[in-house]
Amino acid sequence: MRISGQGDALLGTAGIRLSFDSERNRAPPLDVHHALRRSLAARSAPSAVYAGRIHDYFTSHPDRFRLMSWGQLELDAGDSPPHDTYRESVARKIEQIREAQEAGHLDADWDPVDILVFVHQISTAWVAQPDLLPPHDEGRATFLTARRAAIVAAVERLLPATRAISQ
Repeated sequence: MRISGQGDALLGTAGIRLSFDSERNRAPPLDVHHALRRSLAARSAPSAVYAGRIHDYFTSHPDRFRLMSWGQLELDAGDSPPHDTYRESVARKIEQIREAQEAGHLDADWDPVDILVFVHQISTAWVAQPDLLPPHDEGRATFLTARRAAIVAAVERLLPATRAISQ
């Protein structure tokens, strides 16, 4: 994927142009440090809090999930630009996970890359399968609330907090 020189637009390898307003579509940061702070109040594992936030964000903005997914399909490891914001974001999240492990908040036996991928895949499972969601007028909100609870519980069981988080 590459950015065209005409305003904010993405051009895929098929040459399809997607225009967007980069300021309006900017996602709030979904970082592990924020999840650590939120997990204090929730008394849950930071990875579970993070998973819940990812689920909430992408179920509220499925268009952004589709755009991100499409962009990932077109990533070529040998072709990425020197300042690839997607790869920089992933590297930053991996470092945050590593720091949480070093602080004793996450199990250090897991590779940070595995934690990031597992949590992301679990938390986006439902938005990635819109054909399994009920229509908007038939209990969709209730359905997604139940799925969110299942996501948080699954991640909490897979990656429990290793010790209490102090402020």
